[in-house]
Amino acid sequence: MPLFWTILISLLMLSLAIIWHPYFSRRTKKDNSDVRFNTNLDIFNMRLNALKQQRRNSDIDDTEFHQLKTELERALLQDVDTTTASAQPKREHKPSKLLPYSLSALMFIGCISFYLYLGQGASFKASGEMLEPESSQAVKGVIAYVEELRVRLEKNPKDQDAWTQLGQFYMEFNLYEQALTTYDRLLQLSPNNPEFMGQKATALYFVNQQSMTPEIDELIKQALNKDATQPSVHFLLAIHAYLQKDFTTALTHWQKLLNSQRTDINREAIESTMAQIRQEQQEFNATPSNSAQINLSIDLAAALKQDIQPNDVLFVFAQSIEGGMPLAVIRQPVKQFPLRIQLSDKNAMRDNLKLSQEEYVSVTVRVSHHGSAPAKPGDLQGHIEKVSTSNTQIQKIVINTKINI
Repeated sequence: MPLFWTILISLLMLSLAIIWHPYFSRRTKKDNSDVRFNTNLDIFNMRLNALKQQRRNSDIDDTEFHQLKTELERALLQDVDTTTASAQPKREHKPSKLLPYSLSALMFIGCISFYLYLGQGASFKASGEMLEPESSQAVKGVIAYVEELRVRLEKNPKDQDAWTQLGQFYMEFNLYEQALTTYDRLLQLSPNNPEFMGQKATALYFVNQQSMTPEIDELIKQALNKDATQPSVHFLLAIHAYLQKDFTTALTHWQKLLNSQRTDINREAIESTMAQIRQEQQEFNATPSNSAQINLSIDLAAALKQDIQPNDVLFVFAQSIEGGMPLAVIRQPVKQFPLRIQLSDKNAMRDNLKLSQEEYVSVTVRVSHHGSAPAKPGDLQGHIEKVSTSNTQIQKIVINTKINI
């Protein structure tokens, strides 16, 4: 038995190392990114100082100075792709320990189950049946459930009830790719079912990394036209609003469900969720509001709509009036226009370079066909030359220029 335990514990430790490695490696990668970014910033400042000296020595004129300075800024902005992809509030999450904790727990349970199965194989009841751990029974129950659904669907591919149960199973276990395929099949069987439309929209939302897309918007619109209080749709809209820190909108969607006469919702769970959101809203509102913010309404000129491509990326960034490194950056997939975006200190690239440090800034909105921040030929752009960081009114900006450099 000592040899058995030695092998078992060795395998357990190896498995835990594999499970937890990605979590701890995030810090290392972040540190490496910081070093690289700071190095780029030092190089930028050195070259900028050299240009200023050349201008003072009359080696270059003002026009040449500004041209070269712009090229330096574009080169530095290239670093946005790897250092600010998670700058948006909705994408800025600390690495969750839920998954490694869960997998670790499963590993411990698996080892204990294995020991009970092999290490105590001589332990039988009087009837001759071997004792089985409850965890093993639970796993067997899940496998049996899915196998039962598979058999039903093999016998009858049009069994809508079986497909529905399978879709719910995938959603509960966060298997969104599989859920998406399942709801596609359900919509083939029942094209006008608003619940299936809402569930497919939800699966798409999580497949797209919690981002809305035109396809999701269309599914939501169709579902609400058929059922204005469809729970799956209001759940999705509430979650999206919450992730955007739009607590009022999130509460509105939950309240619509409570105001309805539906019997297929868990009112107690909804009320508990709303109470948690209200508490977080109070804490959020209690935060000092002396930090700067810029509220933007972004639209696309009609003449440029044909230039939008499926994989385009939207960059929104604010800079000092004098130029230099961006003070706030947002990067996200291109959605339908118009759209609303807020820039604040939460979108800062560095703690020592924030929007609140400037009274006025310039704002640039760019649609990149290549997914990179620096402007390239064919990219689309809009620009506001001067915006007050203390003005909370919505600033309208139109993407109306096609870059030809």
